[in-house]
Amino acid sequence: MGLYPSASPQQRKHQAFLGIFTGLGISIGFIFLGKIIFSALGITVADFQIAGGLILLILATRELLQSGRPIAVVGTNLGSVPLGMPDSIWDRHC
Repeated sequence: MGLYPSASPQQRKHQAFLGIFTGLGISIGFIFLGKIIFSALGITVADFQIAGGLILLILATRELLQSGRPIAVVGTNLGSVPLGMPDSIWDRHC
């Protein structure tokens, strides 16, 4: 919600719904397909945990180093940004 502070209450509700729906969909997908995907790719849970930790470390370091720059919102469809965070979107912001 902080990426789009000028949104109307209706737009905020839509973005919240989109974020919750995206998170729910990914969670349900991993519940049913997680083991199959991990075994097909040869990934263990420990590998996944290390990769997730490294991604969070990189994002946190990047945020600390670029904290003085204002964020400019490119679009209004930001409900799934915290889950997806494509670099192309964040490069436009930073």
